Amino acid sequence: MSGTLDKPMTEGTARPKPEQPDFTGCRFHPDRPALVRCNKYEYSYCEECVESCNACTDPELYCQHRTQCFIWEMCRSEIKRRRKEGACSKAAAQ
Repeated sequence: MSGTLDKPMTEGTARPKPEQPDFTGCRFHPDRPALVRCNKYEYSYCEECVESCNACTDPELYCQHRTQCFIWEMCRSEIKRRRKEGACSKAAAQ
């Protein structure tokens, strides 16, 4: 039996912590602190951008992170409403 499981972890053998993302400023308002970050493009957004649903960079395109995305969950109904209005206005213009 190996003795590695019995040895306690010391300071020198501890795993390094994963690097934390940099949430320094909003993409559109660099002077404001960012609350959320887009995992696809790594853009950060402030509270105003999230509340106005301007934070989803590509709501029409595929995103592998969408099922876990805070931005998408907050703005899903607004994005779908805008999409529907866009389709209606295109049909009316023809």
